[in-house]
Amino acid sequence: MVKITDDVLAAWDAIRDDADTTRWMLCAYDDKKTIGLRAKGAGGRTACLAKVNEAPADIQFGAFVVTAIDDRANTTSRRTKFVFFHYQAPDTPMMRRAAAGSHRTELQNACAGSHVQFQVDALSELSEAEIVAKLRRCGGAHQPTGFDFGEGDVGEGAAAAP
Repeated sequence: MVKITDDVLAAWDAIRDDADTTRWMLCAYDDKKTIGLRAKGAGGRTACLAKVNEAPADIQFGAFVVTAIDDRANTTSRRTKFVFFHYQAPDTPMMRRAAAGSHRTELQNACAGSHVQFQVDALSELSEAEIVAKLRRCGGAHQPTGFDFGEGDVGEGAAAAP
């Protein structure tokens, strides 16, 4: 069992609140049994993944907002999607990876409501193209015409991870 700090849960609530400017969060282990908040902020996927690169932790968990935009004739629909990810650096010891797997499930349950989840060993696996493909697979028949990853650039999603 892992303890998830209150600031992690507060950050998740902020991400899900349309009135709040928080659009991403990043978490890591405070100790072997506690996951705490490392960073949160405005922006989107790029800002979040930049913080992953700055942090020394070999295992990190994060979430960010992607807005699905359906622009048809005289109607524009915007639907918020939540992306959850679990990053493990390639040199992470196997025992830490195993423990993090069960802890990821606990964190996902505590931060319920993400639309897609990723477990990645390289940030390139969180490219816009990969995220769009996964969102489209779970999206049903009425597909959006574009996606905003938090930087205001609405497109189909072809940018690679930083």
